[in-house]
Amino acid sequence: MGLDRTYPGRWPTIMSNEKYSNGFTQKELNIMILEKLDKIENQLDTKLDKSEFHKILGLVATVSIVIAAFIM
Repeated sequence: MGLDRTYPGRWPTIMSNEKYSNGFTQKELNIMILEKLDKIENQLDTKLDKSEFHKILGLVATVSIVIAAFIM
C-alpha cells in the first residue's frame, strides 16, 4: 500500500512512484501546493464578508437618504 518496508518506521512513500507524481518531485509538488494555498489565502483576505457588506450598504443608504432629504 505504498509503505516502504525496507526501512521500518519511515513514512509511506506515496509519491515516490512515477505513476503518482506526474514527473514532479515531492519538493516541487509541495511548492505548487503552497503557492495555491497562498493564492487562496490572498483571495479570502480581499473578499468582502457579510458584515462588511451590510455596513457599506447601510452607509450608502444613509447618505442617499440624507441627500434626498436636502433636495426635498
